[in-house]
Amino acid sequence: MLFEIDRGETRDIIIEFKVIRRGVDEIPFSSKNPPVVRKTRMQKIVWSLEDGCETVCAKIPESTEPIGRKEENVLYPYGCATLRMTELPLIGDPEPYNQ
Repeated sequence: MLFEIDRGETRDIIIEFKVIRRGVDEIPFSSKNPPVVRKTRMQKIVWSLEDGCETVCAKIPESTEPIGRKEENVLYPYGCATLRMTELPLIGDPEPYNQ
């Protein structure tokens, strides 16, 4: 599955996800067996916590420079996760995901 992202530049960036569909369990929003997940490769960046908060990310990351190698990550639907992220920063140009 491909997603186009408009970065306000002259071209769009394509991000590739592998979509894994599963049957719906007795609890559809269970974190143990969500009905659909997406896999993609991501890199960690330095993103500290909001001033005065112990569990809230700062509004913007400290840096968009990667601090490690690309890792495969599984993204769960919003209702199936305890940590909920609605946006992830795009750093650099993505590579094709062929796994």
